[in-house]
Amino acid sequence: PTGELAKSSYTIGFFLLVVFGLQGLLFYFRSLLFGRLGLAVVHDLRARLFRSLVGRPVAFHEDHASGELLSRIGADAVLVQDAVSVKISVFLRYLLQVAGGVMMMFYLSVKLTLLSMVVVPLLVLTVTTLSRKLRRLSRAVQEQLGTLTAFAGDSLTNLRTLRAFGAERFAATRF
Repeated sequence: PTGELAKSSYTIGFFLLVVFGLQGLLFYFRSLLFGRLGLAVVHDLRARLFRSLVGRPVAFHEDHASGELLSRIGADAVLVQDAVSVKISVFLRYLLQVAGGVMMMFYLSVKLTLLSMVVVPLLVLTVTTLSRKLRRLSRAVQEQLGTLTAFAGDSLTNLRTLRAFGAERFAATRF
């Protein structure tokens, strides 16, 4: 009996080693694939955005500070890269996990699964509402950051004029 237990322990250990090794290998390739996809999308997005900005009329550039536009090119592109390279990959993984979990839940208890299917959408609705509020706040912070960057860029670009009028303290206070 002890020999059989040791043999089955080695078999289980080897099986777990293979499963975890395979999981690590698949994680590596998934990260590599989605990382490259994210970089390609961001490269294309930045190029299109730059072409669009360069093609805008001069009046547009007079209304929008260059620092704000540069901030948008950089920060927004990074957000898109994160969405493509990480979030989509994680979403697909979790979608498969949820589908498998729901099937297993139905197998174990139909009543409890149906109850969960009533409660979970209510939770999702609550989280969605809160997410929208956070998104609005995040957009406002991004716009303020663009304005701040534009002001700092304009002040540093025109530092001689700023000093000629003795407006350093005014600029520092406004910043």
